[in-house]
Parts: sequence; structure tokens; C-alpha cells
Amino acid sequence: ARLRAKPRLKQLRRQPPRRPRPVPKIKTRKGFAKRIRVTKTGKLMRASAWKSHLLEHKSKKRKRNYENEQPVSKADRKEVRRALGI
Repeated sequence: ARLRAKPRLKQLRRQPPRRPRPVPKIKTRKGFAKRIRVTKTGKLMRASAWKSHLLEHKSKKRKRNYENEQPVSKADRKEVRRALGI
């Protein structure tokens, strides 16, 4: 009687180590992105309010000053920065 050869065990394939999943990126809130500009120094600038309608009773000086951008208030900076992904 012949001796049967031992069945070969399949060699265990070494799988490459798994990479940890990356932290998901924060999506930019596009409404904020359209309304807020970031200066070179990192300040957040926004458009002035009160300049869209009912302008006939406001003085020229007042309306002209509404054209200037205003810095985002300190209370809102953290929320705006996070919304912009900065």
C-alpha cells in the first residue's frame, strides 16, 4: 500500500496592515463662504446690514458707510471659522 502524501496546508497569506480610517473632512458651509471674506491677516469681513431697502430716508453719508465691510463680531468668529473650515 502506498503512503499518501500529507495534504499541504495553504500558506497563510499575509494581508497588508490596514490603514486607520481618516477623520472625515468638514464640509464648507457655502452660504457662509459666499458672504464672508478672509483677509490676508486672517480677519473675517462681512457686508454691512441695513442697505437693501428703505433707503430714501437714509442720508447719503449713511448709505455710503454701509458699503464698507465690517469685521465679524468676536462672539460669532468661532462658529464662522468652523463653518468655513478654517
